[in-house]
Amino acid sequence: MAATNLGVILAERGLTARAIDVWRPAFDRHPEASELGVDLSMGLCKSGDWKGAVDELRTVLAHNPDFDSARQMAAALARGP
Repeated sequence: MAATNLGVILAERGLTARAIDVWRPAFDRHPEASELGVDLSMGLCKSGDWKGAVDELRTVLAHNPDFDSARQMAAALARGP
């Protein structure tokens, strides 16, 4: 998905807020896109929005409960920053 790739490029360049602005609407439209949701969650964590990251991971896991990286990330966030 183009939004995933563009967001990753922006995040790699240190433009996390812009990456989130790309990922969020794309994930809202395609909540089944698990990798996109994890990318969004990681961006939110990096920006300090732990609650937002957990919320997005819940959406990922609601659509794909066997997605290991989302489950591991959610477990890590549950332990706190």
